[in-house]
Amino acid sequence: MSTTLASNPMSFSFDSKEGPSAFKVFIENLQTKMQASHSSTVYRVVVPSILSPTLYAPSACQPAEVLQFLHALRALLRQYPGRLTALITLQLSLFPRSNGMTRWMELLSDGVLEMIPLPPKLGAAPPASPGASKVQDQSQGILRVHSLPVYHEKGGGGAESNHFREDLSFHMSSSKGLVIQPYVLPPMEEEDHKEKTPASTVKEGIDF
Repeated sequence: MSTTLASNPMSFSFDSKEGPSAFKVFIENLQTKMQASHSSTVYRVVVPSILSPTLYAPSACQPAEVLQFLHALRALLRQYPGRLTALITLQLSLFPRSNGMTRWMELLSDGVLEMIPLPPKLGAAPPASPGASKVQDQSQGILRVHSLPVYHEKGGGGAESNHFREDLSFHMSSSKGLVIQPYVLPPMEEEDHKEKTPASTVKEGIDF
C-alpha cells in the first residue's frame, strides 16, 4: 500500500511484525501528513491487490482489520473531498463477488469497476510497425461498471441514464494510456481467410 505525493512520496510495508495494526498506522500517518500539508496539496492513495496473501501479513487480511481500514479511509475521503483520492484493487479469482467480505468492500466503495481480461489471439503475427496495425485498438478485456459515485440526491455519475450498464471494453494505448469504449464484436474474418488458404486454392483448381 502506498500514498503518493507529487514531491514527497511515502510508503508503508506490511511486514508480519508484532505491534499495532499496519492499516491503523497507515491511516494515522496519512491523517498527520494531510493536516500538516498545504490546503492545495493532493494525495493519491493506491492499495494494490488488497487481501493478497503474498503481499500482506495474515493479520492485515482479517475481515475486522480490513473493514475498519475502509471505514477510516472513507472518513478521510469525506473530510478532504478535494485533496484525497483512493484506488483499491482486489483479485476476484481469490475473493469472488459472491464472497461476503467482497460485498462489504463494495458497499464501502464509491465506485466499483470489474476488469475481465480477454485471452490473446493465438497465432497472431506481431505487427510490422505500431502505426500500420490496429492491434493496439483491439479490446484487451471487458469492463463492467457495478456502481459509480453519487453526486447528489438524484443520483449522478451516469446512474440516472444507465449508460454504465452497457458493455464496455478497454485496451492500453501507448499514446492515450487506458482507453475505455463501448464493446463491439470484431468482424468474422476467419472464414474468409480459410477460403483463401493455399490448400483450398489447389483443391479448387483440380478438375475431376
